[in-house]
Formats: sequence, structure tokens, C-alpha cells
Amino acid sequence: MGTLAGINMYVYALNNPLNLVDPYGLDVIILNNPNGANGYGHQGIAIGNNDKGWVYLSQLGPANGGGVAINYGGKENLLDAQGQYSNAYYISTSPQQDDEALIYAEQNLNHPYNWWNPFSHYQCADLVSGALTAANIPIGDVPFENIPNDAYKQIKNANPDPIGHLIKGQ
Repeated sequence: MGTLAGINMYVYALNNPLNLVDPYGLDVIILNNPNGANGYGHQGIAIGNNDKGWVYLSQLGPANGGGVAINYGGKENLLDAQGQYSNAYYISTSPQQDDEALIYAEQNLNHPYNWWNPFSHYQCADLVSGALTAANIPIGDVPFENIPNDAYKQIKNANPDPIGHLIKGQ
């Protein structure tokens, strides 16, 4: 797990490593760059684990070529390569939740990006929130406009310890 997970090295087993284990090691990492999009923020999601690798997905917008999906080995490789994100929040999931989140994200990765139309907008936070919702992971009270920085805070609040924990930033 490494020290990026924080001081508590037993969060994966609900602080009971003698009786509980995470046999699959599957999780999602919500990534947040609070300075992106002129201060509204930017989000990405990574799905997987350190054994099988991580799939990073994000909706980058029309100026940056739309959606992106990149495979990484370990969590540290992901966090180093995606250095634009100063915040990362780790949420434990089941294999089924990972599958559902990944299916949604891959199907919607190249959804037309639209930040400006209030009736049909779709941007990075919508991709992340949609993937979590498809996996039945709480996203909190995300408003319709789904501003990335606000959505990140809502997701963190909806997934407190021991389900979720901060691994980078705030």
C-alpha cells in the first residue's frame, strides 16, 4: 500500500487485518486539480489495483482532444505521471463495482464535451460522477452544474474512512 495511503496501513481491512482482507485489491482513485479550468477544477478517475494496473480516464475537453484512457502499472506510477492532480482520494470497491465504473467510463469517454450549455453539458466531473454512480458508489449532493472542485469535495464527504481515504493533497 505504501505511505501514500497515510499513516493507517490497515484501512483496507477496516482496521482489522487479522480477520478482514481485501482479496481483490480493487479500488478507484478520484483525481482533482483544483486550479484546472480557470479555478473550477479538473477531475479524472483511475480504476484498478497495483497488481493488475490502473486505468486512468478523464474528459479533457475539445481543446485537448476529448477523452483519454491510459493504463499504468502501480499507483505511484499513476500519481507521478498524472502530476497535474494535486489531490487524490482512494475509495475501496468490489470487482463488480470496478467493472461497472470502467464500462460506464469507457462508453462515455468520448461523449461530446459541453461545459457551456446548461441543458446538455458534459465535462470531466460528469464522467467521474457517472462512473461512480454506475458502480453504486455514493457521490453526495452534486449540483446539476457539477463543478469539478465541488464534486470532488462531495465525493470525499460521501465516502469517509474506512471506505475512502486521502492519499495526496486535500
